[in-house]
Amino acid sequence: MKRNNFFWGSMVLVAGVLLLLKTLGLFTFNFWPVFWAVMLILAGVWFLLGPRLFKADMIEEQVTIPLEGASEADIRFNHGAGRILVNSGNLGGNLLNGTFTGGLEKEISRSGSSLSANLSMPQRVLGVAIPGVDFKGFVWNLTLNRDVPLRLRFSTGAGETVLDLSDTLVKELRVETGASATRVKLPMRAGQTRVTAKAGMASLEFSVPQGVAARIRLDTGMSSNKIDTNRFPLTGSVYQSPDFDTAANRVDIEIEAGMGGIDVR
Repeated sequence: MKRNNFFWGSMVLVAGVLLLLKTLGLFTFNFWPVFWAVMLILAGVWFLLGPRLFKADMIEEQVTIPLEGASEADIRFNHGAGRILVNSGNLGGNLLNGTFTGGLEKEISRSGSSLSANLSMPQRVLGVAIPGVDFKGFVWNLTLNRDVPLRLRFSTGAGETVLDLSDTLVKELRVETGASATRVKLPMRAGQTRVTAKAGMASLEFSVPQGVAARIRLDTGMSSNKIDTNRFPLTGSVYQSPDFDTAANRVDIEIEAGMGGIDVR
């Protein structure tokens, strides 16, 4: 059995035993907030100590992807473990630029006025296992062109994802993650943005800018959900801004999660 499978299997077993004990009434303590806090602490330890304990080729690569005349773009990020940090800026004729620690594999294609970019961690390291994650200390730190309509998809494994998309024109955002901590600042001037998130054992936090309306639909299992009902009151099974249907800028959020914490504010 691979060590990473053993680790996460053990975590699920522990969670199941705690849930059973609570169901049987053997204790009434709400262990979920503590459980997820401990999981994030353990992940943080790996982020800090992983690169030192498990040596790898940690060369930092500077990458720029030009627009080549395209007026919109699709970008897919395949990031197995580590940290990915995204913000936006005025990049002129470029789609993105940034630094990628440990290397990058990319595929770029053009169809009409749309540019497609597929960014992935190098395949040569994805099979290396340590307890819990295939961690090699990968850090992606990049800037997106704030003036180009974007469709973004993030497929992440174990790690931390921080996305500041507040000044972008993101029309569609998809997040698919395993065991991670993900924090997203959503667009404030993109018109309508559709957000879809699917998570396993993860922490998801979405920040909706003031002046932006939101509709939030949840399909969650054993997760702790925290929604700002002052801004997004619950109507039936949907959290929604009173002015959602008429707002100039709005986000439509749909979250499917297993175990973890969901926070929309």
